[in-house]
Amino acid sequence: MDAPLLLRHPDSRSILRLEPSYGCVATSWTVGASEILALPAPIEEFLVAERTGGIPLLYPYANRLRANTFTVRGRKVDLSGVPGLKRDGTGLPMHGLLLRWSRWKVTVAADGASATASIDWAAEPALFAAFPFAHTLEVHWRLGGDAERATLEVTTTVRADRAEAVPIAFGWHPYFRVDDAASARVTVPNRRRVALLSSGVPEIPLTMDGVSVESEMGVGGGDDALFQLVESSSDQAEILATMRDGHRELDLCFNEGCQWMQIFSPIPLPARAPFISLEPMAAPTSALTDGCATVIAPGEEFTMRWRLRVRDQPSASSNASSNTSLHTGHSDRA
Repeated sequence: MDAPLLLRHPDSRSILRLEPSYGCVATSWTVGASEILALPAPIEEFLVAERTGGIPLLYPYANRLRANTFTVRGRKVDLSGVPGLKRDGTGLPMHGLLLRWSRWKVTVAADGASATASIDWAAEPALFAAFPFAHTLEVHWRLGGDAERATLEVTTTVRADRAEAVPIAFGWHPYFRVDDAASARVTVPNRRRVALLSSGVPEIPLTMDGVSVESEMGVGGGDDALFQLVESSSDQAEILATMRDGHRELDLCFNEGCQWMQIFSPIPLPARAPFISLEPMAAPTSALTDGCATVIAPGEEFTMRWRLRVRDQPSASSNASSNTSLHTGHSDRA
């Protein structure tokens, strides 16, 4: 197994583990003695299978597509013959093309607390065949904070720097460890829930309920829901969701480019630990096939920046187990 990349931020006592040879997925983020992320299997098994866990990038599309074909600016794409494409239990393409992509160009900052990874899309025949839009993709991870609060900021930039337009429909899929599902609560301000079909894709046209403010939900209740974010003039407008779990409070915040969010928290299987995914997205599920993806023009760029913030970490004596022993399970979404 190829060596991971470890980013460290001593002031916040946090360490982020990235796997450049396996999709640049983050497989661990420890703050003090506490593991923040969840994996669906021991790390040795997880890395050799195209499964989601930790913090994976779903690119160029988040979650599922409604069909194998889509058209953007007159260019038709057919995924039906693409070899090795990840699909859900019904055969729909899902989770994009990069879950275990190994050909990232990675640089680490001198302070060891941030790193940047990039792909020249047109230079990779396998990627370009499945998403034929020439561009540069760049992801930047940065640890920060202090002894009271640790932060992880993730910035994704798509540059249409090859004289052609590029559709934007990606997202991220963080999996968060939950120590006490019975008492854990997630609060989501300023959202509209999007009606989904049983296949997990939205109804057409998009159907949304009224604005829900400061609603609360539990963990492990079988939730798999899509939300549109609603702008607010309050000081809390940047918070997408807050999870309170024992002594720990985790905020998912956004800075720019994030208009949608998925919440995924399946009922735990026997002998499996509960988890929750709070997923920032640049577009709704199946935006490419439904014609509602943002398209950036030649020479433009699109940036999505979101941030995790962890406060009131538990002491070293509580729940300091390794992420490699925390297993969760789900079929189509794993």
